[in-house]
Amino acid sequence: MKTILCPVCGEPVKVRLAGSSRGNVSIAVSCPKDGRHFRGFINDPPTIEALLIQLKASQSTRNLNCAENGEV
Repeated sequence: MKTILCPVCGEPVKVRLAGSSRGNVSIAVSCPKDGRHFRGFINDPPTIEALLIQLKASQSTRNLNCAENGEV
């Protein structure tokens, strides 16, 4: 995954899942230093689904590596 930088301060932006009061899921992107610098939401269902699949695959790989190394 590429690193996205805040256009104001240059810090790597924070990406997280966000939910709405209607139960819709979106991807929230914001500046971790100051949310007023940059804040946005991605609401495209195929994009959200692709990100979730990528995160699950990444988590599975991380868990497999920990199990192979005897880590908890």
